[in-house]
Amino acid sequence: MEYVFLFLAIVLLSAGQVAQKFLAMKNTPLYLKGNKPLYATILFMSFGTLFWLLALITIPLSHAYPYMSVSVILVMLYAVFFLRETVNARQWFGALIIMVGLCLTSS
Repeated sequence: MEYVFLFLAIVLLSAGQVAQKFLAMKNTPLYLKGNKPLYATILFMSFGTLFWLLALITIPLSHAYPYMSVSVILVMLYAVFFLRETVNARQWFGALIIMVGLCLTSS
């Protein structure tokens, strides 16, 4: 179950980063009423942090933290699909290196 919490933490904290980008793209003051990107940011980051803490109850930090590097790749994928950003070959190669590093540190 602890890895489910870790997975949810990574997914939600990554989604929170994209919600922050949507918030920044609005180019308006941070008003509270009806500001959906602000609500999404607060929701994703809050629940992501909650699941991160739940994961850390049973997973040692030295084992759990390398998995947070997956968020770099996830944010990149979210940016491609939701923000229509382009990712070049060097960035994809960097993502591959991150995954290799994750495999090395998790074994």
